[in-house]
Amino acid sequence: MLTILIVDDEKLECRGIRFLLGQREEEFEILEALNGRAAYELLKKKPVDILFTDIKMPYMDGIELVEKARELYPRLEMVIFSAYGEFEYARKAMRVGVENYVLKPVDPKEFHATLDRILQVIEDRRNQARKDRENQEFLERYFLGKYIYQGNPEFLKKISDKVNVAGWNQIKGLILIESEDHFFEESEEAFIEGLSREVSQKLLFLNQGQQQELCVVCDNCDQFVLARHISDWVNQAFGEKFYVAAGQ
Repeated sequence: MLTILIVDDEKLECRGIRFLLGQREEEFEILEALNGRAAYELLKKKPVDILFTDIKMPYMDGIELVEKARELYPRLEMVIFSAYGEFEYARKAMRVGVENYVLKPVDPKEFHATLDRILQVIEDRRNQARKDRENQEFLERYFLGKYIYQGNPEFLKKISDKVNVAGWNQIKGLILIESEDHFFEESEEAFIEGLSREVSQKLLFLNQGQQQELCVVCDNCDQFVLARHISDWVNQAFGEKFYVAAGQ
């Protein structure tokens, strides 16, 4: 759920924006502030996804607010509301990266079109962040597997600019889980999620094919006790026959 902050010293305007947001299919957490100073204090305590703000307000106007908000959250999406004669103020806001401007009185069609654009930007950004995270996780698993099999400290230096290798030389042990069928081809994600909840130790996971998963133990513990725990859990949770072996 996205969080939206509406900033306007006229309560009627705030209710109008709330009404328009209530027409949307999306669910929002909606916050309000009556001036820029109150909004800024709120932003220092709680991040939001979208800021709607009027320009002319007491204590701190919209221009100063968007400047300060940009310092707090460089990627915050912001919308300026202003009367036609105040366009010069809006241009000042655009200099600090506010790309969305809606004239008052607010036209519902224009408001929804502006919000549609913002929501698409946020969705695209989140999708890209997820892809980047997945790519990085893949690289880390790939290089970690190579490091485990090579055990060469020089290898860490070569890849340190590509992945976070901090702690790799502190690996405490390995636990291999092998199934009798192609369990990990379809159920690897469920296995990892379940085991991560089951044990308190920090584990990294390296898939070794359709039948094998390698657990890399990063905490000090009795590897063989942990292996027995994993063996009991996986056989009970998935009703399969698994072979579990621990090694240093």
